[in-house]
Amino acid sequence: ITWKSLKKIYTFTASEFLNTNFQLISTIKAISGTFHIRLYNTSDSVPVVNSETSTSSTTETLSFSGNMPLVGGKFYVIQIGISPGSDGTVYGADVFARKA
Repeated sequence: ITWKSLKKIYTFTASEFLNTNFQLISTIKAISGTFHIRLYNTSDSVPVVNSETSTSSTTETLSFSGNMPLVGGKFYVIQIGISPGSDGTVYGADVFARKA
């Protein structure tokens, strides 16, 4: 899979988000093959655990990641992933926080 970062950068202050669950919520579709999306920690150069979802559906699909362990003071970006012979579209994607 080849990963490409979208432009928006996310960061937050940990003290403002105590007892909070984070999820990556996106609307995506595959044009061909399987289309992937995830959150990537640019501070530590690692994908975020439980953030990746994918679809092979050629219609718009609402996708929810698992709960993600984000760390305050780090920087994150949403990435799209494409395998050889696949392509897709992101209609919208964002990180959501909700109290646990």
